[in-house]
Amino acid sequence: MHRFWSRSPALLLVAIVILSVGVGVPAQAAPRLELHEFSNTATFIFVSTASSAITVSGITGSVTDVNVVLNSVQALDADAMVFLDVLLVPPAGAAYDVMLLSNICINTTGPFDFTFDMSASSVLPDTGPCSSGTYFPSDYCALIPGCYAVSAPAPTPSYGNDLGVLNGLDPNGVWTLYGAAYNGVTTGQLAGWKLVITTDGSDPVAPTLPAPGPDLVEIPNTAVMGTFMVDTPLYWKPEAGAASGSVMQAGQSLWVYGADPSGEYFFVMMAGQFFWVPVSTMGPTASSPWNGRLLPLDEVAPDDPRVGAASAPVSDESSSDGVSRR
Repeated sequence: MHRFWSRSPALLLVAIVILSVGVGVPAQAAPRLELHEFSNTATFIFVSTASSAITVSGITGSVTDVNVVLNSVQALDADAMVFLDVLLVPPAGAAYDVMLLSNICINTTGPFDFTFDMSASSVLPDTGPCSSGTYFPSDYCALIPGCYAVSAPAPTPSYGNDLGVLNGLDPNGVWTLYGAAYNGVTTGQLAGWKLVITTDGSDPVAPTLPAPGPDLVEIPNTAVMGTFMVDTPLYWKPEAGAASGSVMQAGQSLWVYGADPSGEYFFVMMAGQFFWVPVSTMGPTASSPWNGRLLPLDEVAPDDPRVGAASAPVSDESSSDGVSRR
């Protein structure tokens, strides 16, 4: 004889819910992040272009974040930080190089401890005063021809200024820091440097070299050339407190890619780098071939745009060859 129990539909439904919760498919675990630190503690002194290296090995997974720490950066001559360049080249090569500092902190000498981190809130100032702290890579030479101090064996310009380009790469190999002082007018010095690399368990992507020339930056069909109506600061983010320190002069023009969701900031490109500017500061460019086409206010810019830092030439200080170096 078979024995059975009578269950009400409500009780049966409760039992089904309990069973479904108990035997459900477990959620996929988030990737495990690991932090790695590699240092070169030797004093690094440079006049003409010189290099210092850190060899990274034994890491499994791909890069999710890279920070660079420079210890006691200084110019050994008075007020000469402005003449120093420091360039990072990863194992993947020059296509992924990052200019950490160039043409910064006029009228200062150091020493300063700098950490370069894409989660920072500001760049180093170009005119000082400078202080130790955490900053975005700060390159004020990007728009000044002949401004860079670094030369062979370092890669040639143009240089990146976004450590985020390293994400997804294999961190193992030789990381090289190039330092140089412009035109040999001073001596630069670091008391060592450090890489702080975060990785996950994913397979690294193979490095790919970008196409040369204009194809380095793709300009979409929706982009429009706009002209500044007033002198305008360039911003790292679409926020009032995120000014980069660089300023576009009234009458200058840039490509406008779109606007932020609030419609208050345009996303613009300058010399292959990307910034934000207030919508109220720009108007259409009347000259051919754009013929006054309206700026793309209804085109939403990327959620996570690349950022850059650059500065228009200023003749505060000049070298013997006539090139302005702030």
